[in-house]
Amino acid sequence: MCKALTRLSPYPCLKMPATTYERVVYKNPSEYHYMKVCLEFQEHGVELNAAQFKQLLVSALKDLFGEVGAALPVDVLTYEEKTLSAILRVCSSGLTKLWSSLTLFGAYKNKKCAFRVIQVSPFLLALSGNSREQVLD
Repeated sequence: MCKALTRLSPYPCLKMPATTYERVVYKNPSEYHYMKVCLEFQEHGVELNAAQFKQLLVSALKDLFGEVGAALPVDVLTYEEKTLSAILRVCSSGLTKLWSSLTLFGAYKNKKCAFRVIQVSPFLLALSGNSREQVLD
C-alpha cells in the first residue's frame, strides 16, 4: 500500500502517468520589425519635419553605438509632424539596438525630449490599430 500518499490523496494508490514537457521556441522568420513611436518634448511648440526626425534617429543610434550603429538601416514609413509620431521599419536583428538607443536619447538642440515606443510588431498590419484605444459600441 502507498503509505506516503494516503494522507494527501483520496485515492492513495492511484499512480499518475509520467508527464512529459516539450519546449517550443518560436523563432520569428520575419525580416523586419515595425515600431510605432512618438517623440515628446518637455517644452511645447517644437517642430520637426520628416528629414529632421530621420536625422534624430540616426543621431540616437550614433550616440549609443557609434558609426556602426548609425549605419543601421531604419526606414520612416509614416510621419506626422503635428504629433511627432512615426512608424519605423528596422531589420529584426537591429530592433534591440534601435529600441535601446531611442530609450536612452534625451535631448535635441538642448531641449529635453523622450521617445515613447507605443507598439512593436513583426507585422505592419498589427500597428494599424491599438486595442487599448478601441471604443466598443
